[in-house]
Amino acid sequence: MAARLSTCLLAALAYNQSAVVTPSSSNYNSSLTIYNLNIPILPAAVTYPSTTEEVSGIVKCAAEGNYKVQAKSGGHSYGNYGWGGESGEVVINLANLNGFSYDNSTGHATVGAGSRLGSVTTALYNSGERAVAHGSCPDVGIGGHATIGGVGPTSRQWGATIDHVVSATVVLADGRIVTVSETENPDLFWALKGAGGSFFVVTEFVFRTEAAPAGGVSYTYAFRGLNATAQAQVFKDFQTFISNSSLSWELYIMMVGLPTVIEVTGAFFGSLEDFNAIGLEQAFSITPLANVTVIPNWLDMVAIWATESETAERPAYFYAKSLDVLPDALLSDDTIDSMFEYLTTTPDDALTYELEVQLVSGAMAETASNATAFPHRDVLYWIFAYAATNGTVSNTTIDFLDGFNDVIYSAFPNETFYAYAGYVDPLLSKGPELYWADNLPRLEQIKREYDEHDVFHNPQSVPVVDSDGCGW
Repeated sequence: MAARLSTCLLAALAYNQSAVVTPSSSNYNSSLTIYNLNIPILPAAVTYPSTTEEVSGIVKCAAEGNYKVQAKSGGHSYGNYGWGGESGEVVINLANLNGFSYDNSTGHATVGAGSRLGSVTTALYNSGERAVAHGSCPDVGIGGHATIGGVGPTSRQWGATIDHVVSATVVLADGRIVTVSETENPDLFWALKGAGGSFFVVTEFVFRTEAAPAGGVSYTYAFRGLNATAQAQVFKDFQTFISNSSLSWELYIMMVGLPTVIEVTGAFFGSLEDFNAIGLEQAFSITPLANVTVIPNWLDMVAIWATESETAERPAYFYAKSLDVLPDALLSDDTIDSMFEYLTTTPDDALTYELEVQLVSGAMAETASNATAFPHRDVLYWIFAYAATNGTVSNTTIDFLDGFNDVIYSAFPNETFYAYAGYVDPLLSKGPELYWADNLPRLEQIKREYDEHDVFHNPQSVPVVDSDGCGW
C-alpha cells in the first residue's frame, strides 16, 4: 500500500524525487520540522507541489489509497495539524506556492497559500503601502491563518484575515480545482472563512487590501515584582479599561502575564497626542515602568512585533488553551483573585507559564456570527494560557492549565466558554463544538456534500455525520 502511494505521488509530481518524501527516504526525519514537540507525527508522505494541478494529483492519490490529507503552510498549529495531527496522513507542504501579485485597479492582492506573513506584509507595503489584517508572527503561513481566523493588531480596525479574502483557488476531495467566492461555490467560501482545512486545500488567495497605517505608537507598561494580589489588581484595572465600549478601534492592546510580572503592551495607530488622551497609563492603580515610542511607518511597527514573537515561533514542548470572555459576562473581582492565587501553584516541571489576554471587539463585532464559519464575533477578549517544559509535557502541567480554565468555568456554571481554532487545544473533548459553536451544523452539512469520506482530516476537523447527527 505504501509503495503504491509513493508511485502514485511521484507520477503526480512529474517524477520529481525531491518532491516526495516517505518513511523510506533518507531525508524523512530531517523533513519533519514539527512545531509542538510534545506531539510526534510520522506522516505517510510529505509532498512538495509547485502547482495547483500537482496538489490535485496528490489529493487524488491519497483519496484512492484511503489516506487522509492535510496541507501545511507555515506549520505553526499547536496540535501539528498541518502535519495531520496524527501519524499516517499525506502532508501537502505548500512552501513552493508562494507567488504574489497586486492589481492597482482593484486594490486586490493574489497570494500563494504557502507564503509567510512576513513576506506578504513586505510585498503588500511595496505595492503602494497596502496591508491586510493578520497576526504578529512573521513566519506563520497565510494558508492556515486565512482559513482559521487571523486575528491580530489591526483586527479592531479591519476585522480578521478571513474578512479580507475575496476569493480562493481550492482543490476538493475528489481532486477538482474550483474557485470559491461570494458568487462561486458560496457555501465553500463561507466554510473557508474559519474552517477551510476541513474541506479543501487552498493554493491561492485573492485579498482586498487596506491602506497601511502611517506608523503609530508602540507601548509597553511593565509591572514587575508582583505578588498574586497585585497581579490580580492589574488584571482588574485592565479589564475595566478595555470594557469601555467607546474605546478607540485604533488601539491594539494585550496583557501578558508571567510569574511576578505583567506587561500591558500593544500599539496605537494614530498620533502620540491621541494615544495619551486615551489615558491608558492612568487606568492602573499600580504605577508601571513605561516605554512609549513613536514609530514612523508600518514596516517598522511590524518589525517590533516580529522581534517580540521570535520565541513563540520556535519548536518547543508545550500545551496551550483558550477561552472567550463576552462583554456581558466579565470576570468578577473574586474570580480574578482566584485566578492569580491559582497561578501560584505552578508545577515544578513547567519551564514557564504565560497568559495572554487580547482585546478584540471593534470591527470584529461588526460581522454577524453566522456570516462566516468563524463564529466568535461577540468576544470582548480572549484569554490564552500556555505552559512550556524542557521535555514531554506531563499530565501535571496539563492539569495545571486545565485547572486555570476551571477557575473561570466554575464562576459561570451556566455559561459555555468557546475556544479559538487558531490556538487549537488537541485535548479539548468537544473541539468542533467549541471552535465553531452554532455554525457547526452547517459545516457538517457542507462536509457531507463535498468530503463525505473525510479526506481532509485532523483530530478536531469538522466531522462527517449523517443527517441525524451520528458519525459515520
